[in-house]
Formats: sequence, C-alpha cells, structure tokens
Amino acid sequence: MFQFDKGRSVATTQDGNSIEYRQLQSFSMDFKVNLKDLYGRGQDAIYIASGKRSVDIKGEFAEITSDSINLLLNGTKSAGVVKMIDPAPVLAVPSSSPYTASLGTIPDSGTFNKLLVVYDVTNPSLAIPMTKITSGTPTTGQFLFAQSTVAGAMTYTVTTNFAADDTITVGGVTLTAKTSGATGLQFNVGTTIADTVTNIQTVLAANATVNAIYTVAKLNATFTLTETTAGDGHTPIAATYTGTGVVSSGTVTASQAINTFTFAAADAGHNVQVIYNYNMDTGSTITIKNNLMGSQKPYQLEFFSQLAGVQLHVVFPRVMAAGTSLNAKMEDFMLPSLEAKAMSTSADILGYLYLDDATAQ
Repeated sequence: MFQFDKGRSVATTQDGNSIEYRQLQSFSMDFKVNLKDLYGRGQDAIYIASGKRSVDIKGEFAEITSDSINLLLNGTKSAGVVKMIDPAPVLAVPSSSPYTASLGTIPDSGTFNKLLVVYDVTNPSLAIPMTKITSGTPTTGQFLFAQSTVAGAMTYTVTTNFAADDTITVGGVTLTAKTSGATGLQFNVGTTIADTVTNIQTVLAANATVNAIYTVAKLNATFTLTETTAGDGHTPIAATYTGTGVVSSGTVTASQAINTFTFAAADAGHNVQVIYNYNMDTGSTITIKNNLMGSQKPYQLEFFSQLAGVQLHVVFPRVMAAGTSLNAKMEDFMLPSLEAKAMSTSADILGYLYLDDATAQ
C-alpha cells in the first residue's frame, strides 16, 4: 500500500466527546525503543536487549477551536471572550473647549473592558504614545479618561385591560392572562388596569430570566424594566401582545457605557487612536490553571489516511497531551502544534494499527 497527504486525527475524551484537529497539516508518530548493547573484548556488540519504549505524537493543524486547544492545555472552558479592538478607532480632538471625545458604541454589542494605549496619530506616519493622568488638567500629550454608565430602561403602559388567554411578551418572557388561579408565567386579570399591572409586575419580578437582568417597578397603569447593571448592553425592547389587551411601549433609554477622553488645549484638532479590549458573551474562554501534578486525564487519539480507497488507521486508546505551540508569523497562518505521548492500557495494549494489505492502488 501507499499513503499520501496528511490524513485526519480525532481525539475522544473520557466523557465521550469527540474533538477533531481540523485542517490537519502534518502528523507524525515516532516509535522509539531504548536499546542496551553488551560488549565483550571486540568492537561489536555481542548482544542487544530492548529496554523502554515510547511513542511521541506530533502534528500541526490550522483550524483553531476552543475544544482542541483546551484539550492540549488541560484548561477549563467557559463562555465569553475578551476581544481586542480592530481596527482601532481614531478620535478627533475638538478645536475648541471642552476638548473631550467619546468612544461611542462598542463593537459586537460588547462592553468596554480595559483601556490599553492611546496614540497621537495626527501625523499618519507616526504613532506617538500619549500619557494618561488620573486628575488635574492635561498638558500637551496627556489625557484624562473617565467612565460613566446609563441603565437601559423602558416603560410600558397598559391602555386596554387584558382578557383570559391574552398574552404579553416583555423582558424575554411571555405571560398569559387568566381570570384567576394564575401560576408560573401567568397573571390574573384585575378589576382595573392598575390591578392587572400589579399582577404583571409581580410575575415579572419573580421570574429568574427577567430579574437576572432587570428590576421591575410599577406606577398605576404602567410598569418599567430597568437594567440592573447599568451599561451592560441589555436595552429593553418594545412589548408584543395578543388578544384584547393593548400595551403601549414608551421611549427607550439605551444601555450605555460612556468612555470619555479629555485632552489638552494644546492638542486641539489632533487625531488620536484608542486601543482597548472589550467583553463579549459569545465565544469561549480557556482558563489555564496551576493544576495539581498528575491531575491531567488521558484521552484516545486516532489517525487515519487514505489513498485510492486504501486506508491506514491508527488508534492509541490512552495518550497524554504534552502541550501545544501557538506561533504567529508574518505573512503566514498560525499552525498550533499537537503534542502527545501514548501509554499502555490496563490490558497492556499500547495501540492498534489497521492496514489495508493492498498491493496495487
């Protein structure tokens, strides 16, 4: 048989999850045996005995996934990411007082996390670092940075009372009207609109989905959702409803995190570039902990390649990740490394090598 190209490799963890090292670029299995030579009076060994054996597994893959990297680093995976702004925004320092400028909306519906560096880029060929100060009046090349937040909010007014089995969707949940005995995501229709709104407010305030994000207040025929953590990006949206009841959604207050820079009068009219990072709820974070020695768990690793329908398939039931390398290079792709070592099972099995014994391809 002949084999060609780089093949594919799949890991299977102890909990049964399969993770492919996608867009595999190379894969090698280095079987090594320590040999011990016995010599007499002559130059050549009179006997050679085999000692320890090891299998070093190495590869490179192009498609970076949180699961594949986490497995190699023995980390802990959680939701959310911190992203670097790219491209970095350029702000114009006003030509007259006050010499302030704001970042505006954070991309990807994210929230501001940390200011990293500010450059004066008035001369496009230069990026001159500016100095952050915490108080006082900035002088040439200096800036003040201040943060403030606005809580997202919206007021809803019930203008026509509800009837049984009407619905209202607000704050991410749908409530159903009942004449009596309401439970869960249901509310009792009151004798007056104010009574009904009291019942809606009670159900919303007790709901875990709603109270994780908003506080709920009421006044007569209106109720208001207000973001619990101001500037966290959860601006309430207009209510929808079905049936007899009618709900009017008031003017929205957008959730904002306002990041304001104050510059020196001497820098009026300059352009500045702001580099920062921000948080997003999507994506994955891998936390690399100082784990106890010996706590890392082995996993199964398979490799197969195929040429003209003839396959080579290798299975190592127990391998231990030996780390990875993440190398960024000019005008080239990052290719994380796959590094592992194979070990024997309790049945003294190191692995299985399956070959199609084809003589012609």
